[in-house]
This record gives sequence, C-alpha cells and structure tokens, in this order.
Amino acid sequence: MTHLTTKQVMQFVDGTLDYASQAQCTSHLAVCERCRREIEFQKALAKSSRRQPVARTSSDFVRRVMTRILPEPQRSWKTRLIDNLGNVFAMAMVLAILGYAVTNPALFRVQEQQSHPSQITQTFTDTYAKVVQAFSQKASAATKQVVNTTGRDNSEMISLTILSLFILVALDQFVLKRYMGMKIRQ
Repeated sequence: MTHLTTKQVMQFVDGTLDYASQAQCTSHLAVCERCRREIEFQKALAKSSRRQPVARTSSDFVRRVMTRILPEPQRSWKTRLIDNLGNVFAMAMVLAILGYAVTNPALFRVQEQQSHPSQITQTFTDTYAKVVQAFSQKASAATKQVVNTTGRDNSEMISLTILSLFILVALDQFVLKRYMGMKIRQ
C-alpha cells in the first residue's frame, strides 16, 4: 500500500487539494490508519500554531542580524577622509569660484571687439552690454554694501570659509549615514 506523501498531507490539511486529489486522499484515509493519524497530528499542530501569539521582533533585530551576516569593516579616519575628499574638493572649488567672481567685478564688464559686426549682432551686443553693465553696477554696489557693513578683514573671511567647509562636511556625513541606514533597513 502506498501512503500519502508529505505534500499531499499538508495540502489536505490546508484544503488546497483539487477535487479529484481530495477524493483520492479521502478514499485512502478510509482504509489507512497511519495516514489518518498523520492527518490528525498535522491538524492539531496547525490549530495550536494558530493559537500562539505572533512574535514581535525588536526594532534593532534587523540591524543585529545583518551585522552578523555581513559585518561592516571598521574604517579608519584616513579612509573616511579620503572617501570624502571629492566632496570637500568640490565644495572648495565652488566657494573659490564664487569668491573670485564676487571680488572681481571686472569680470562683468564688456570688452570692446576689434572686428566690425553686422547690425543685428551689434544690436544684440549693445543690449547684452547694457544688461551686464546694469548687473555689474548692482553687484558692485551690493558687494560694497556687504563689505562696508560687515567690516570683516580677509583673515575673518578665510576662517568663516573654513568653518563653513567643516559644517558642510559634517552635514554631508550626517545625511549619508542617515541615507545608508535607511537603505539597509529596506
């Protein structure tokens, strides 16, 4: 006599067998005491497992399991500095270019061309020159007003620039750690 397979027993208990297979299992259970006991045992097991409360994991559970599976290597301060050197360099470049542009209003002046342009090109050039000149005057006035009202010397401006770089690096580290932590949790 062939007995029911484990898969057939589980599907019979769950009620997921098709009609023909269920009829075949029922007719087998009528004559086989061993399979009937197995079915009764699996039904009792399923009933008792449904009565058990659902286990709640701690909020720290996923992090602890993941660190055991894939431990993060300890990074030295040198490695972290080198990893962020690109960000620091980019921030320094942006600040340097911005500082150069603010301190040199001559960049916004229009230079005279040596060739003779067409009438349309001359009109566009004149209009552009007027816009740039107006912008230059307003930028120069704003720069003078800021410089005059703050009264800071170059050493104080340099120290503020360095301080702002440190703040940007710290903020970058905070945001990256926060983002990487959210990425691991998902």
